[in-house]
Amino acid sequence: MRISASCAGAAIPALALFLFSGSAFATTYGAIGYSAPTDTLTMQSQCDTQEECEDGVLKSCREQSSQPDQCQVLVWFRDACGSFARASNGAYGSGWGTDETIATQWALKVCRDEGGNDCTSDVYVCSTGRARIGGGGN
Repeated sequence: MRISASCAGAAIPALALFLFSGSAFATTYGAIGYSAPTDTLTMQSQCDTQEECEDGVLKSCREQSSQPDQCQVLVWFRDACGSFARASNGAYGSGWGTDETIATQWALKVCRDEGGNDCTSDVYVCSTGRARIGGGGN
């Protein structure tokens, strides 16, 4: 499997964030893209907009996949996490949730609902930039 992850944006001091956003917490987005025929998975986080993350995962997927027209955005999320799960028979699923555990539970459910009987999830990314790539899990 080809996996690509990127985080946009730089760290901003909390005071500056508060002064410019009107809030101590900024909204951030993330997304996961995938091309099933080439098993190319891409992730992006810490985006200012949904569109920025979706465009980012599609661009990255298309650059890495030998079938760029097969790339799609599986899931996007705001101030949350997204996860990807797959099975040995090619079934896969994605999900999002307020944390990586909930996102992974949804991805596994969707994978099973798509006919996967041995779904595992070893990939998640949160809009804050926290991520896991590899390592297994179900």
